[in-house]
Amino acid sequence: MSAKWVRSRAWDDANISPSLWPVKSVLRALSSISLAIVLLVMVVVYVTLASVPIGMLAQLPTWVVYGLLATILLCLVAILPAYLFGRIARGRGPGLRFTGITLIVLAMTPLAGWIWLTYVWPLLHYDPVTGKGLMLFADFCSQYRSTTLRRLPGLEMTELQFYSWWPLRVILLVFVLNMVVATVRRIEFSVPNIGVLTVHTGIVVITLGSLYYGALKQEGDTLLLSGQPGADGVPQIGPPQEFFYDSTDLSLYVGQQLGYEERPLEDVPRYNDYNVGAFVGESALETARRALPWNTHEDPRAVRRALEREVPAGGTAFVDQDLSFRVVGFSAYAEPVQDWRRVDMAAMTSVPPTFQPSPLRVLYLISDLPDDKGVVSDKPAFSFILLPGIPADRVSALAGMLAVEYTVGMSDQRWNDLGTRLNAGIQHGLVVEIPAAEGREGLRAVINADARDLPIRQSVGGD
Repeated sequence: MSAKWVRSRAWDDANISPSLWPVKSVLRALSSISLAIVLLVMVVVYVTLASVPIGMLAQLPTWVVYGLLATILLCLVAILPAYLFGRIARGRGPGLRFTGITLIVLAMTPLAGWIWLTYVWPLLHYDPVTGKGLMLFADFCSQYRSTTLRRLPGLEMTELQFYSWWPLRVILLVFVLNMVVATVRRIEFSVPNIGVLTVHTGIVVITLGSLYYGALKQEGDTLLLSGQPGADGVPQIGPPQEFFYDSTDLSLYVGQQLGYEERPLEDVPRYNDYNVGAFVGESALETARRALPWNTHEDPRAVRRALEREVPAGGTAFVDQDLSFRVVGFSAYAEPVQDWRRVDMAAMTSVPPTFQPSPLRVLYLISDLPDDKGVVSDKPAFSFILLPGIPADRVSALAGMLAVEYTVGMSDQRWNDLGTRLNAGIQHGLVVEIPAAEGREGLRAVINADARDLPIRQSVGGD
């Protein structure tokens, strides 16, 4: 304890009345070295949570159990015999006793390791495939084995947001206050202590700098355009860019005929699925895939996560002010898929005159081939979705290997086109139709779709 700290404590006792004990307690805490150690440990824990998946952190209790069991085995096999020998050889001289204990520990420790690796560890080691072995919170560890804390539902933060979050700011601010108070009340301001004072000053400056950096840092992307090529063919400097796309702040771009306006989004997800099944009603894909053997529906845990975020109104004249939007669902990884929804015509309040409902037809492919376990499934192997009312959707293909076309009500002309023979080696044909014009007859032909012999020019050249 330094002399200055002794004087500081004496000053506290003499000048701070007992009724102000909370002030005295806070002052003593900010003057302590223990508080600085605790705060630094909290920073280390915070950084660990930001970088290490929580599924790995959840395995720590299991490894503690492994370590305790290994320690117990070592004590039983090596430490206990050495302890018993020491008790027996207590009256035979310290040299013999020390030598015997050392030899027993050195000889029995490899035996304990052999017992552990041969008999104990095979029983304890957890196999995620079979589920055998010891692993506390196994489902949690497996589900979040590559997920950090900031990616969990309810947090949904980028790395930049997590490091600038208020808990870390509070810890660092308290650490700065603790460092300043402890330095002033514990260390003499003298030339011999110039090194310690300089180090403490540097720590405070670095901490305040990190707070400033985390609060104001921005990350994003911008598009840099090159200029027109010069006389030497090298592109010149392009136009300057006045904006960038922020990677932290999200926005919804809404556009009508006049242009787009940006509407900022607050508290929206980033990494997890929310309310994926928000759309009411059954879709064509759900109808077609219901009979398939594999699970084609979304994770029920994602569907149960509610999401309701209002999008603020725009402030420009590009979009009508009476248009409002809500974010009701989110998918972390999704690909656009064309789908159709069942429409109840009787429940529709207003139907546009040009609206025509399109019927849905589903054709299931049945296979009697056994799977890898030798079992023949009684469920369809694939479903072909066909919409006869939409010409482009009358055909449904299976990975380019098999295609089905809906032909009910097909015209004779279409049948003739499909029956046209193509040249050897040609897999596709092209129907070319040129309407009749004044002084010229119309033309309709099925030609080979092969770029090597230019069939179009040969068939329709001339006129």
